[in-house]
Amino acid sequence: MKIFQLIVAIAALQFFSACETTGNPNEGGLFGWSETKAIQRQSELQNKLQKTEGSTARQSTAAERRRQMLGE
Repeated sequence: MKIFQLIVAIAALQFFSACETTGNPNEGGLFGWSETKAIQRQSELQNKLQKTEGSTARQSTAAERRRQMLGE
């Protein structure tokens, strides 16, 4: 019985030491989720959104200028 408990303990130790924490709740599972990484992930996504919105606004402005130049 002690050998079985030792094997289970070693397997559990390997299982938990192999887990990587993530900020994505879809990937992290029960023990792999990290609030700090989630906040960092949200910040990165927000920055990406702001860059995309800025790029879209610049392209819209440039398109509007072209339309004005063509007299439309």
